[in-house]
Amino acid sequence: MRKYDPNALTDSDSMPFGEYKDYLLGDVPADYLRWLLKQPWASKYPRLVEYANKIGEEGDDDEI
Repeated sequence: MRKYDPNALTDSDSMPFGEYKDYLLGDVPADYLRWLLKQPWASKYPRLVEYANKIGEEGDDDEI
């Protein structure tokens, strides 16, 4: 079980940039989050990387 992190992003937080800026993270396609993880600049957004990794582990492929 994961430890609760009050600073972790959730599905109800907004995407901060890009094609899905201002969309709820829960509505951003998993493919886009996987793409984000491959970008060299992704490390500038550690909370978003953590969220995207969590989604990848869950195998969530829901798209808007």
